[in-house]
Amino acid sequence: LPSVAHAVCDVYGDTETYREAASAIAALVDEVGVEARAGLGKMRTPYGDWCPPPARMGKGQGRKPSPPLTSAFSYALMVQQAAELARAAGNASEGARYASLGREIVSNFHTAFYVGNGTFDTSGTQTANVLGL
Repeated sequence: LPSVAHAVCDVYGDTETYREAASAIAALVDEVGVEARAGLGKMRTPYGDWCPPPARMGKGQGRKPSPPLTSAFSYALMVQQAAELARAAGNASEGARYASLGREIVSNFHTAFYVGNGTFDTSGTQTANVLGL
């Protein structure tokens, strides 16, 4: 939901979609936040479509990054998008609250998943490293 409202706002400048969905977006952020309290490295919320191509055609999917990494990234993105939407809709205090939460999540993301040598997660996948940027 936040991604759709964000895209509509970004492409069309339409904040009405966000205004109509603001309470649902807030509820979603809060709900995912409950799971995140146990630690981003333990998240299992199935957000994102992480289907890497196989190393060889016809041999199934390639290696995937860990579900906690992709879940935590999706949570961080959701909160950052909610901050941008709230500010665009003229709700500076809500935007500031989401922005502060987003900075906290990003900091926790790096703590939970950075393994050194410029890599994130232990899967060694390009996706894991790109999400860490």
